[in-house]
Amino acid sequence: MSEPEENFWQLRYDKVNWCDLYLGALEQDASKIESMMVSRPCVDGRLWDGLAAILKLGNVVLHFPGGAAPLFARVEVVEHLPPEMVKALGQPVCVATGKEISDAIDRA
Repeated sequence: MSEPEENFWQLRYDKVNWCDLYLGALEQDASKIESMMVSRPCVDGRLWDGLAAILKLGNVVLHFPGGAAPLFARVEVVEHLPPEMVKALGQPVCVATGKEISDAIDRA
């Protein structure tokens, strides 16, 4: 991983598996991340396992273009989701592994 700019990371697993991460800092505390976007996600399972680990950290959801629903890993997350988010994005789906995340994306 490299950080060519503040809040911009580049992940490189090998010559063909790499992607960019853009981080959005929390306005009240720039040392905390409020959002993250994965640009050009690669197929390397380590990326998806890493995203699954991030989902397990707290009240975190993953949504992707064309996705039928936001993904989450901790049951407690659902009670914190704004009703308008659920209405707009669909009923949240629980995932536990990177494979389950990539499978959900493949089904979209």
